Amino acid sequence: MATIQPITLPSILNSYLKLHTDIQVLLCLNCQNAILPSSIKLHLSRNHRLHKDIVHTAQEFAKTLPPYTNNTLPLPSDRSTPIENWPVYDGYHCRCCNFRSRHPQIVFDHAAKEHNMKNRPKEERLYSIQLQSWFSNSRARYWTISREEIEDIAADEAIQQDEEENIVSQDLKADILRQEMDRLAKIEERRQVLGINERVDNKDYWLIRTGWQRLFAGRNMQTISDYRLPPTHNEYDLIWVCQIFDQVILRAMHTVQDTPREILRWVMSPKLEEIHVRPFSILEGEGTVDGYIGFWRSFLCYCFRTIQLPIDEQREQHGIQYTAKQTETLHRIRWLIKELPQPEDHKHKIMARYTGRWECPALASNEEETELIEGIETEIMQFCLQVLQHRFQTGAVHENPLIFFTAVLGIDEKTMTLRSPQFYTRFLAGLVWVNKLLLLEYALPSKAWPNLKLPARDEYPDFGIRLAEVRGMHLVDGSYSPQSEILSLLAYGQFVAKQTGGRTVLSWTIDRQTVSIYGNPISMDRYRKFPITLIAKATHLLYEVLMFGKQPTVNLECIQDSMTYGIAGYWYGNLPANKLDIGMGYVLEAALVCMQEQRLFKKVKINNRKGHELKWHDVQRNRYLRHATSFKEILFLLMHVTGGQPARGPEIGSVKICNTARTARNIFVLDGMVLFTTEYDKKRDTRLTTRYIVRYLPDTVGQLLVTYQVYLLPFLDFVTNSISESVEANDYLFGNTSIPWTGRKLTTILKCETASHFGVTMGVSKWRQITIGIAKEHLPEIAHTMQRYNDDDYESDEEEEIDLLHEQAGHGRRMGIMHYGQDANFLSQLQPELLAELRKLSIHWHQFLGLAPTSLPKRKRAVSTIDQVVTSTPKLSSRVRQRNDSFVATVDVLQDQMHTAMIRLYGVEAQFRSAAQEQAMKAVLRNDKSSIIVMGTAEGKSTLFMVPAVMSGAGTVIVIVPFRALVDDLVRRSIEFGIDAIEWTPGLMHPHVLVIVSADIAINNAFMHYATTLKDKQLLRHIFLDECHTAFTDIDYREALRSLSRIRDLNVPLTLLTATLPPVFEWDLRQAMLIHNATLLRFLTHRPTISYQVTEVKAGKTVTVAIKLCQDMSSKMSATEKGIIYCRSRNKCQALAKLLSCPFYLSGGDDNQAALTDWQSDTNIHWIVATGALGTGIDMGGVVGVVHVDRPYGLIDMVQQAGRGGRNGQESSAIVIIDPHSIDAKAHNIGKSLNRFRNIDEEWLQKYLTTSECRRLIIGEYMDNNAATCSDLDGSPCDICRMKTTMTCTELAPHRNLLAECEHHRQQVIEWLYRFTELCVYCLIQNIPGHQTHNYSHCTACIEEMDFTTFHDWRRQLRFLPYKNCNWCGLPQSYCTRQHDLVEGISMSQDCKWPDIVLAIIFIGWRNGELLRLINDKFSAQVQDDRQLREWLSGEDLWEGEEKSHIMMVFETVGPMLLEIEKDTR
Repeated sequence: MATIQPITLPSILNSYLKLHTDIQVLLCLNCQNAILPSSIKLHLSRNHRLHKDIVHTAQEFAKTLPPYTNNTLPLPSDRSTPIENWPVYDGYHCRCCNFRSRHPQIVFDHAAKEHNMKNRPKEERLYSIQLQSWFSNSRARYWTISREEIEDIAADEAIQQDEEENIVSQDLKADILRQEMDRLAKIEERRQVLGINERVDNKDYWLIRTGWQRLFAGRNMQTISDYRLPPTHNEYDLIWVCQIFDQVILRAMHTVQDTPREILRWVMSPKLEEIHVRPFSILEGEGTVDGYIGFWRSFLCYCFRTIQLPIDEQREQHGIQYTAKQTETLHRIRWLIKELPQPEDHKHKIMARYTGRWECPALASNEEETELIEGIETEIMQFCLQVLQHRFQTGAVHENPLIFFTAVLGIDEKTMTLRSPQFYTRFLAGLVWVNKLLLLEYALPSKAWPNLKLPARDEYPDFGIRLAEVRGMHLVDGSYSPQSEILSLLAYGQFVAKQTGGRTVLSWTIDRQTVSIYGNPISMDRYRKFPITLIAKATHLLYEVLMFGKQPTVNLECIQDSMTYGIAGYWYGNLPANKLDIGMGYVLEAALVCMQEQRLFKKVKINNRKGHELKWHDVQRNRYLRHATSFKEILFLLMHVTGGQPARGPEIGSVKICNTARTARNIFVLDGMVLFTTEYDKKRDTRLTTRYIVRYLPDTVGQLLVTYQVYLLPFLDFVTNSISESVEANDYLFGNTSIPWTGRKLTTILKCETASHFGVTMGVSKWRQITIGIAKEHLPEIAHTMQRYNDDDYESDEEEEIDLLHEQAGHGRRMGIMHYGQDANFLSQLQPELLAELRKLSIHWHQFLGLAPTSLPKRKRAVSTIDQVVTSTPKLSSRVRQRNDSFVATVDVLQDQMHTAMIRLYGVEAQFRSAAQEQAMKAVLRNDKSSIIVMGTAEGKSTLFMVPAVMSGAGTVIVIVPFRALVDDLVRRSIEFGIDAIEWTPGLMHPHVLVIVSADIAINNAFMHYATTLKDKQLLRHIFLDECHTAFTDIDYREALRSLSRIRDLNVPLTLLTATLPPVFEWDLRQAMLIHNATLLRFLTHRPTISYQVTEVKAGKTVTVAIKLCQDMSSKMSATEKGIIYCRSRNKCQALAKLLSCPFYLSGGDDNQAALTDWQSDTNIHWIVATGALGTGIDMGGVVGVVHVDRPYGLIDMVQQAGRGGRNGQESSAIVIIDPHSIDAKAHNIGKSLNRFRNIDEEWLQKYLTTSECRRLIIGEYMDNNAATCSDLDGSPCDICRMKTTMTCTELAPHRNLLAECEHHRQQVIEWLYRFTELCVYCLIQNIPGHQTHNYSHCTACIEEMDFTTFHDWRRQLRFLPYKNCNWCGLPQSYCTRQHDLVEGISMSQDCKWPDIVLAIIFIGWRNGELLRLINDKFSAQVQDDRQLREWLSGEDLWEGEEKSHIMMVFETVGPMLLEIEKDTR
């Protein structure tokens, strides 16, 4: 070879490329493949997306190299020195020729075919070598590298043969699959760019009308959609923009409320010369106003983000355009906002006081800020007007930013698809409403905008003329304005949506006894039991708790009532004939003689006089009112679910118990049944009339309601009035005049109760879908009855005499019922004939629920489906039975199928690793229900689900894994075996052979819908849950794992796999997964090749000892041997990695994959430092050392992580380095956790660390209930067996058998919070008498010391991450119900239940100095001053196996201590 002058690689390329100086070939450091000079530009720009300057430099440098192709590229000589940082492969060499390959089977078959060595043993055919190659794919040509163990064999005849010609089908197939996966990945990436794969003849008239295809063609929709997201916690400029825009909207809303009705009718009308029948108004419905305003906030966020891009990027990347004036205004706003401080609350939104006016909190803290904010407010208003007053003179509507943004709203951010009209028109409706609001403010503002030269409305002599000018230009259809375009698109979208119908969300089983919504099955039996369960709870609360054991009954048959008696304050209890004027005395008598723990009063001696007087027991009274609220919540829900077809949100919350001066009551008792009426109608604002909706209640629910109204309500009003005296009458059944119970309240209650009963969380919307679906399927009579009175043209043959009567009178049936022969005791729209039909409708529903009434309508009716008793459930179809029978095959057939599948996976010489694996495989294939298999690590559990996947017969096998990192590994390994495997992602509906999904996604509605669809199509064969122990071990910090049991609803064979399931937790797993009758197959999990050791060091020396130990082990490791260091602290992980010059692997780390790759492939890197995130799923040989620095999280985690080593028969050490302080400190906490699993696991870990016997005895007894020593297993000796020394056994605290469920712990914390609301935390901590008589906010002692005011100032300085903690009480959102669950009598701006408890305890404890030592000692904090305390409180950490905020850590430690003190002082 000619001498080649040395060439130096440009420094800018050193991070991406490497130059082999001898052969002068360019190597890609990322791909670890050689790069051909002809393809370097394409490789770097497409595969690695490098900057064009870097690509150009590389391209110019490649021109200086000798040209070569993959076939002409020289190879280093055999047995040459390995190329550094380049992959080294284990390979095999034929003993008779120069044939070599990375696969032993290929060389094995080669020797048999070419050298007639078919019957010769394996060692005579081949020997192992190490190989390197310039390429890793099908172009690979190998050369051997030197190593000490290679045999010195010289071949007599060297056969020069191109290895590519000898690649067998297995290699070729794997390469083709990899290439196809790369191609499909690129296709998926390009799918996000609209228009690339669209056919010209693919016509969708909705997309043609919107123009979205042309607008987004060639652009990345993900990028465009991300720009419209709400502000993040550190985007202060956008937070200010949204908050100040809310002030603009608030000002416009006040203008609407002060505008004459006739003007608002013109504003409402989209037509130029036709006034609307109803006026434009502030919308009804909780959350609707803020939702509509949110669309405009999103628009402003999009504008302020895109305006920061260069103009060419604005148009190329997004396609948006701004005029010169709009650009100037946006930049001016950005410049002004920089002068503002950091905003306090980025979740700011308009709040209503329910007093007819709207308001939002003040934004400025001084006059200077006020002036600046007013200036920004003017600029934002000017930008809004610049957008809305844009005229489409050329017809190009998308030149307007707002119209362009309507297209952005058409992108579904979850699926990256374009929205259909059914899911899109709500955005347009919101924009139309806000546009009208802003343009009315422009036309006729209540207050002037001086800087915009907009006078107040009073300066216009004629409001109508002024509005007509603005309407004609900007508000009506056909005005060439943005509003005109949006109105047109909205009308077309509503038309298309009406024509195509709604979305399908329900799926019924074959026997029609189970309905699934989004994949969540609800059985009819379970559905019927739901109201029965609620009735039982309500009955207990009403009679046993609220009425102190008294159980009066009301004879509903004897109650007389009239629907038209209109005196204010009247209800059926006022009628003397009913004898229901009970008053509060009935319950008061029981309250005075009830048990001590229920009494609301206490006797107090009168000063200077004989005798006693009764005073309220504040604690018991508050508890009583909480129980009353709980009862009303259940009654609220019962009226919703038992009254017939479900009501809408605002309906039931508006029910009144007596007449008012303006409206009539809603609750009546007619003919022995309780009914309630509502006036809510979705089209009420359109019709301008009221339609009454009637719902009869079952007898049991009606009895509860009447008893509550007659007996309990007077006493409850008396108790409530004792806290805050009021002469205002509360005529509402739920809530009060200022704060009614609305749809949000109903949703909150329904979600809680359905989660408890069904294991599925359902809000009002889902409940309506299911209930209406059930009525259609099982109760056709309801639809029949409803049709009669909803359709004016309906005709029927029933009741011919009445129909003929109406016919003789010359009118239709409906006209006759509604307008002639009216009964004065009934409303004109609810005459007896109509009520009888509605009563019949409700009774059908009651019978279906199993709540049959005591009296039925006297009219004869036809037998319905609910009257016919179903004697037996229909069997599944013969196809399902046939498929299951074929799957549970005979032994002989099963053996043949297994053998064939194993050959497909592992080749002709495939065999099971052990008898245990074979036995487990047979158990899986014979399983037609559910089973649990416990096998040791490295025993081949993945084979158990790969074999069923490749067996004959169409179908899908689903594998659920607990960790996201395992998904990629299993998919990769499965594809290498030729299996049609894929990771499930939203939108995938194709039934692949093997579908792998992470547990966090498997519980989502979308995946459950996918799996349910497969099952309904009889394609779902089997479900596997790998590492199933996490279903109960990891729920402390992964709440989603609690819902894994919902996969049982699919009712297909289920197999749970794990290597670490101690027998003591078998019940926990069965309970967590709801598989109490599952078959358990347990094999011993002993690992004889692992030497277990514990090294006890001096306090503070764990890191030093660990570094020295790892350095000593590294000196003895070969190039391919590795080690793992586990550490609980992220900071300590990083420090250890830096000291050892090795990578680290942290939970959620961005560089995890790169760190793992470097550790596995770099022969110079022996160690990797990691948290527990690098645990389950690491399946590689060569790990000879696993070191735990400090105490592991538990014995299960320790055994799991130690099992990363000792594979393939290789010896390994599992060493725990710990100081005595950690052992002793932890020993005192054992058994004190509320988590049963953590208690037991820590107890066994303590035994393992402190035992004086063989450490395997502890592991074997705990993990397998089979104690065996190192000598019994003939395994690597542990440190105790090796040293033959006795260690002192540490005393262990007794085991505490506590409930492990997180919900129980949450309820306990809530109970603590309720107890603290009943006392003053200041007086309790300061040991001041009388802490039970008041609370902190009314404490005279702290008011005198200005402590409460100081506390408020201190609390305002706290800063929390978004969506983490409530700024008012400091609690996480799982405890705080602020802005979700309104409490009666508390305004919406202060609706937090626990405002002066947790933060007050921390503040008071900090002020008196007692909290500092606790925080620094117990939680290892370094807090010295107030600023450091506030910073520390805003953080979170892993504590007692759960990720918790520092505030909760302090409260859960201090709270029980304070309650114990309070108990002792009683």
